[in-house]
Amino acid sequence: MTDDLDYGSTLAVKSDQLNADDLRTGAITVQITGAKVVRAAKADAQPVLFRLSGGHMPWKPCKGMRRLLAEIAGSTSAKPWVGKWVTLFRDPSVRWGGEAAGGIRLAAVDSTMLASPTTYRVRDGRSSYVKYEIGTIAPSQGSPPADLAALLADVGLSGADFDRWLISEGKPPIADADAERRAGLAAWLAGDPRRIERIRTTILKEETQ
Repeated sequence: MTDDLDYGSTLAVKSDQLNADDLRTGAITVQITGAKVVRAAKADAQPVLFRLSGGHMPWKPCKGMRRLLAEIAGSTSAKPWVGKWVTLFRDPSVRWGGEAAGGIRLAAVDSTMLASPTTYRVRDGRSSYVKYEIGTIAPSQGSPPADLAALLADVGLSGADFDRWLISEGKPPIADADAERRAGLAAWLAGDPRRIERIRTTILKEETQ
């Protein structure tokens, strides 16, 4: 049953990425549905972007977390992480600009990436090191990503309806989408019921014109 008095969604920071303040109410266990590395002429402070399931904004790990991910995977490629589960939490002790502002940290990873809980010593800054105790997430602990076709059927929309909305937004139809994009679209739709209603409104408006 939906709690109509829950105002959690109004606390989200207006940003194009997941922020530490978004995790004030607790850690999240999410699946990485896609990855991107920004290769700009000028180095980006957060060049790696991981798309997340559950309607969350993308996670842009800091350098310390990128070092940790690389050590766990044994590779600096983001590719092995796509499809894997991670638990992220807000560490209030992380400092920014000399003040404790909080930061996003990794608490656990998919058991296919790490066989058992392990403690890592990761460089965090120019001369300091931090220990991170990383747990494991068994396959049964994570919910499978929503299936796009099943999700659309459950809410009474057809693939053609969704395509009409995508095209109206200047986006390619789902017929051209690979498995990664379909998973990302399903997670985006499942993350907020208001998105479904927005699509319905758009389609209805087109039909009445």
